[in-house]
Amino acid sequence: MSEAMMNRRPSLKPNVSGKMKKLKDLSFKSDNRVCADCGAPDPKWASVTIGVFICLRCSAAHRNLSSNISK
Repeated sequence: MSEAMMNRRPSLKPNVSGKMKKLKDLSFKSDNRVCADCGAPDPKWASVTIGVFICLRCSAAHRNLSSNISK
């Protein structure tokens, strides 16, 4: 095996692009077009653990809380 082949890293792009497409598709669903916490339009953050989209303001508030309170 050549040195170039041994130093080659596997590409993560196909897997990452598929996940990004799935996330984008989910963000366009009508239920996900508003913040799950305050109702603000066009949320930019997603909570993978509880499966909701939240706005930047609410995401900052949740990051400041401990995980047992935030849920």
